[in-house]
Amino acid sequence: AKRSKSYQQLGTIYAEALQILPKTAALWIEAASHEFFGYGEDDNYSGGSVHAARVLLQRGLRLNPNSEDLWIQYFALEWHFIQKMRGRKEILKLDAFENDQPTQMLSEDPMPAEGADFFQGSIPAVIYNNAIKTIPNSVSFRLKFLEVCKDFPNTTLVEENILTSVERDFGDNPDAWIVKATFALSRPDLHTKSMDESFDIAPDDTPVGFLPVEEIKENESELDKDTSSDHESPKKKRKLTTNTKNSAVKRACAVLEEATSKIVTVDMFFKSFEFLQDLLNSVVYNTKRNRLIVVPFLERLMAKADSSDVQSPRFLCLTARFLSEIGRIEDAIQLLSNATSGTHAKEPELWLLLADLTFRRRNASLDNSESTLKQKSEDAYNASLIVRKAMLSIPMHDSSYVELQVALFEYLLVVVPPCEVSSNKELIDLFGSILLLCSQRKTAAFDSGQIEMADLVGELCLKYTQVALLSGGISAARNIYDMIFFRFLPNLQFAASSNKVIHFFQVSLQIEKTAAGTSRKGEMERRVISITRLRRMYDAILTCLKQSAAGVDASIVYRFQQLQREDMGHFAS
Repeated sequence: AKRSKSYQQLGTIYAEALQILPKTAALWIEAASHEFFGYGEDDNYSGGSVHAARVLLQRGLRLNPNSEDLWIQYFALEWHFIQKMRGRKEILKLDAFENDQPTQMLSEDPMPAEGADFFQGSIPAVIYNNAIKTIPNSVSFRLKFLEVCKDFPNTTLVEENILTSVERDFGDNPDAWIVKATFALSRPDLHTKSMDESFDIAPDDTPVGFLPVEEIKENESELDKDTSSDHESPKKKRKLTTNTKNSAVKRACAVLEEATSKIVTVDMFFKSFEFLQDLLNSVVYNTKRNRLIVVPFLERLMAKADSSDVQSPRFLCLTARFLSEIGRIEDAIQLLSNATSGTHAKEPELWLLLADLTFRRRNASLDNSESTLKQKSEDAYNASLIVRKAMLSIPMHDSSYVELQVALFEYLLVVVPPCEVSSNKELIDLFGSILLLCSQRKTAAFDSGQIEMADLVGELCLKYTQVALLSGGISAARNIYDMIFFRFLPNLQFAASSNKVIHFFQVSLQIEKTAAGTSRKGEMERRVISITRLRRMYDAILTCLKQSAAGVDASIVYRFQQLQREDMGHFAS
């Protein structure tokens, strides 16, 4: 019906669908949207009916009172209607209430305090009050109402009402204070459209729901034509000036200062710190002036947390990274050294970050000069000592032990002389131990996030082979992938379905094919050895793929079988 633009038929379809699926909030929203943004013949806009849209959303809420989406959409609908009435009042000078009176609310709650103005959001305010009575314990739910307000003009009174309710009901909740800081940052000048990306638009661009879409539709275009300066369109928000941004940042810092004084917990300090770091990383607020405000405040926040004995591994890592980013890497290292020497000696994330900062402390460049390589080797050696010390404090059965092993392995690849990479016993034994531990777990936590163990194994195999190839040539690379294929292959079966393991197989085969192809005709013995090794590698890969517990796609097995036939035929000719 949408594609054929049969809008009258669409209304009938919605009615029948709602009888069958009354618990589906999205259907109520679509049906109400259809009524409000009504279309006539030939796809001409016909004005719609806010009364019908309200009735549908109210019925939906009676059946689904805990649906956050329905409450938010109902709230947004009333702001759309207010905007429409304001446009009529300003442009056409019509009585805004002549044809469309507000309908009875879900509850018998009175209208807002005497003197409240319809155009200032008295009806959305009542909807909000009803919503939080039904869903009283969610800060994030109330934050969604604030986000809707940012997309309409003259919503300050309602926003303040929302914020007051958050402070009243969640005064000891860190998330509530972050909401307040966000409000201080964004009002009165900054308006975002963070809700837009999560809102789906029908394929034919018909509005669905009442949250803002890319283009304001015709039914609201009246307001954009010629409204007074007192009623600013959401499409024409004021441009932020440098002074405005600075004052907004100061207001947010003041809120967080109060928050960390009233709620002296790790969670409050962590979320305050994280909020301000995200602020500095944003495009709008990442300026020199704002850094002069935020960086000293973060340093005071660190001192405040330390004096209040508010510490946790996550917060220590956050503050250490911050110190590193502002050029105080030695202070970051000292902070982590003190932590790992005291009450946090069994926290692997602290040890790993300490090792990483130690490795990067001199900012070794990536060129191949002798002095740089020596410096990198020294830094990697010092980092490896830290990881070894951590492995003495943390038991092998700990879920994070494999992350320590991986870090040690990567540092040793830098420390071990290039000529020994493929034969160093400690590297080989450590690599085998990593493969064994990886086969017993599904994921590992790194700075970049959770990593699948199968992908981690593929990355390590490829890295080990490539380092050996660069440092010792084909013979060194052969030592590595021969060891993997013919010694550690059973430990790879769990990871055979990983694209990164498949890529490692392909790279190893290509290295061997290159060696076989570059052998001169007179060096028949070397050529035969390469072809024999290539056949054994294919057999090992196919065995690994077929026996994989993860279940490898049959097309991958077939592809390697086909490649084996083609390569063996090519080199035999």
